[in-house]
Amino acid sequence: MKATRRQVITIVLIISLGLNLLIIGGIAARALSRPDFRPVPPNLSWAVRNLDEQTAQQLRPVLEEYGDVIRPLRGDMFRAQRQINQLITEDPMNKEAIADAFDRLRQAGLQYQEISHRQTISLFEMLTPEQRVQAMSFMHGRRNPNDLRRDRDGDEHIRPREPR
Repeated sequence: MKATRRQVITIVLIISLGLNLLIIGGIAARALSRPDFRPVPPNLSWAVRNLDEQTAQQLRPVLEEYGDVIRPLRGDMFRAQRQINQLITEDPMNKEAIADAFDRLRQAGLQYQEISHRQTISLFEMLTPEQRVQAMSFMHGRRNPNDLRRDRDGDEHIRPREPR
């Protein structure tokens, strides 16, 4: 039995819708169960969220510059993902084109991570040790603000952030 193009597209759209609803449902469930839940920050502005206003103000131009560099890389990843989505729904399916698109997505992701990691190091290099702990408390507080995080050996390292 040969599926028509319309049937294939319908099946792919139904699967995509199901996956999207599953992901959105998971995010909503987590958000409802934890009132302080926030999605993963899209940029490094989270790092200055818990810092004093003067330090945050001094770092804003740096963060804007970092954003100007990283924004096009995020765009590259989204464009590569859209291309994959388009190629997967074409009939006949072109496995080589899809593999190339996945390679472009992987390369865009690696480039994004590399630049993002360098920016994170550079930003944290500008902070005092106390400010670095403050900045990281935001990330650790997002996981579970009511208890301490332990590393693989069971050692406690980061205090939870203070309640607001």
